[in-house]
Amino acid sequence: MFKGLYKMVPEDNILTISDFINNKLNNIKKNINEYPDCYEYCFNTSYHEKYDEFQLHSIQLGDVFPILLEIDNRIILVAIKFYKNSFNLEQVLTWLDDCKVYIGRPGRDNYKINKCSTVSKVRKFKGHLVATYYKGNQAVELPAGNIKEITKNYRYSYQKMNIWKAKDRQSGVTVLLNGHYLQGIPKIEFIKSKDLIISNGNCIMADYIDVYKGGLGFFNQEDSLNPVAFLLDNSIVEIQITERNNGGKICVVKSKYYVIAIEKL
Repeated sequence: MFKGLYKMVPEDNILTISDFINNKLNNIKKNINEYPDCYEYCFNTSYHEKYDEFQLHSIQLGDVFPILLEIDNRIILVAIKFYKNSFNLEQVLTWLDDCKVYIGRPGRDNYKINKCSTVSKVRKFKGHLVATYYKGNQAVELPAGNIKEITKNYRYSYQKMNIWKAKDRQSGVTVLLNGHYLQGIPKIEFIKSKDLIISNGNCIMADYIDVYKGGLGFFNQEDSLNPVAFLLDNSIVEIQITERNNGGKICVVKSKYYVIAIEKL
């Protein structure tokens, strides 16, 4: 009677609850950058390069730090930072699966958060309501008059992250440092008044060497995002450091490709 209405589904095509959860967590992981001291979940993965750091603010709500973009008199959530002294990766994934951040525009007497079970932390920043809450099936109302405004006590605390220092973006370059092979590029600091850096015959004025876009960058302290010059070499970079008579050091960097000066791009 019901012939043709149902088809047998091969076992290989059946998605179990465990598979569904794993797929969901893997999708979340794609937007997480890991740094030495924190994890950062990005809603806007290009915000590091696109916006000036003075447009960005990081405020504390409990143990999490929403990163907010201030643009056109609005506040937009671009990322959430989780410090490793409070979260491991599994706890970050659990928080992101269970909780959300709500942002309400200024000028309202009441705010309503839909699909909520309970509100965890709530503050006002630059007139906007910013709250963390647990997901659920209720609509929770918050009277605006009872919410603490933190803007006057806010101290500029956002420090732009160098996305190329994230764990999954670390350099695959092999470095030969004074005859010893290293996987990846170490941070090497210099004193400009005493030290000399030479790269493929070019004299470089920089405070330190660090990873940049999978290659090696020469940076000044005042700008940790944009190097004064860099090498994009996916093979071997040879670094030889020797002492100078003045107590400083000479650092000679050799690679297949020449230094690219940022000013010339």
